[in-house]
Amino acid sequence: MPRRSSTAALAAALAVLAGAALGGCRCVSSSEATVAAPGSPAHRLDRLKRWGETQRGALTRSLSEMIAAPSVSRDPDGVARMAEALTRDFAALGMRVENLALEGPPLLLATGGPWQPEAPTTTLLLYAHYDGQNVDATRWRVTPPFTAALLPASGEGEPRAPEDPALAADWRLYGRGAADDKGPIAVLKHVLKGIHEQGLGPTSIGIKILLDGEEESGSPHLGASIDAAANDPERRARLVADALVSLDGPLHQSGAPTISYGVRGIMSVDLTVYGATHDLHSGHYGNWAPNPAMELAQLLATLTDPVTGRARVAGFYDCRRPLDAEARAALDALPPIEDALRDQLGIARDRPEAAGSLFEAISDPSLNVRGLHSGDVGARARTVIPHAAEAALDLRLVPDCHGPEMATLLRRHLEGLGYTVIDGPPTDAQRREHPRLVTMGVRARGYPGVQTPLGLELSRELQALTERATGRAPVQIPTMGGSLPFHHFESRLGMRVLALPLVNHDNNQHGPDENVELGALWRGFDLLATIALTYGVTPGA
Repeated sequence: MPRRSSTAALAAALAVLAGAALGGCRCVSSSEATVAAPGSPAHRLDRLKRWGETQRGALTRSLSEMIAAPSVSRDPDGVARMAEALTRDFAALGMRVENLALEGPPLLLATGGPWQPEAPTTTLLLYAHYDGQNVDATRWRVTPPFTAALLPASGEGEPRAPEDPALAADWRLYGRGAADDKGPIAVLKHVLKGIHEQGLGPTSIGIKILLDGEEESGSPHLGASIDAAANDPERRARLVADALVSLDGPLHQSGAPTISYGVRGIMSVDLTVYGATHDLHSGHYGNWAPNPAMELAQLLATLTDPVTGRARVAGFYDCRRPLDAEARAALDALPPIEDALRDQLGIARDRPEAAGSLFEAISDPSLNVRGLHSGDVGARARTVIPHAAEAALDLRLVPDCHGPEMATLLRRHLEGLGYTVIDGPPTDAQRREHPRLVTMGVRARGYPGVQTPLGLELSRELQALTERATGRAPVQIPTMGGSLPFHHFESRLGMRVLALPLVNHDNNQHGPDENVELGALWRGFDLLATIALTYGVTPGA
């Protein structure tokens, strides 16, 4: 089945910029590397990269097998099978694998291994999640969501085998979880497999791995599980590290290597407004009975500025922590990709809300309407006045912005519009007494964002290693747009949090036809290998 041309359109839109990003440097291959002393970290890294080049087909096949496990929240058995497979895989590397979860899907912690140093001076906890977004299979065009398909860049022809000799960096592997996050997990497994099986240890750092099975559901049990581990001296010792480094998320839109120093938090809110107790005939009751669909549209229109798109909820931005000088400088140094993105996404260049920097915008909290429902549309539309209208909101949070306080601000805004805010469906008495009712349901209390200073020694070491592995300085993003529940590690364990994304940004994450570029996986292998074997090591040693 042919692939749609969305990724091709993006490649064209970003052609000049991507050429500068990827073609402006000469990245040294393992076969060109300077010969290092046998047994030295540089020599072992060169051997690992050479081994990785021979294992690209095996890496692709391993990821294809992971995609075949439907580990989405609607399939708990699929999540459990994926957790069992990962437990076997990392145990085969000599690691101790335990489940930290108190409830819900397994939260896997892998530690130890014969290839690790006995007393590392630095230890990193590498995080990824093995669950995927739920799918609507009818919207997938390239392949069914749990059947991996490998296609060349053109997207034409039949899917190829992972061992196809024509494999090229711009080929893509399609399937749910290919990029988010099974691709990065597969890369990490193969790096550690190469170190273990080829006898290339010890690593220059301690490596621990945390695999989350419910990130796409907001990780509702993660906090309690981390709290319990933090209160158990033995488990705390196995879990704690100098920093958590997340492998989740995409590279910068330019295709350049990327380090993010923070993640946003999130909370979810549902709003429902009401009309009559049941749908009414629009001819018999129009112009007389209240229409909740129209009322909800008017309510939502008060939440953001019609010109800038900024939230108009009083106090919404008061919690934002000002950016320090290094974070501001990093924002100012980001490659400009906004014009190309507007063209690729079909957004007019004179839209005022999209006029500024994308990454400046995501450094702030945001208020988004993620879904609406009232009555029916299309062929199912009926001539009725709906009895209710619902909206689902998500609020992305930055450091120092907390869900309960943001919910309070939203409630006050609704009350200021003349609404009586209730916690559930209205009673008959409430309907008679209050002309404007809205149910406000906080789906989850949410969690705040976290941010790590760019100038720390840890940050600078990862910057240098990324440049060493890829041949160019990384793009540095103070805060990535996505949300991950990492505040538990900062507040309970005192750990710094960074993100080191590996996958292409145009991966259709969370949507149909999710995919990962093979070249992104290969470059990710080299980057993780470089960190594992040469962190803190003088270049060339």
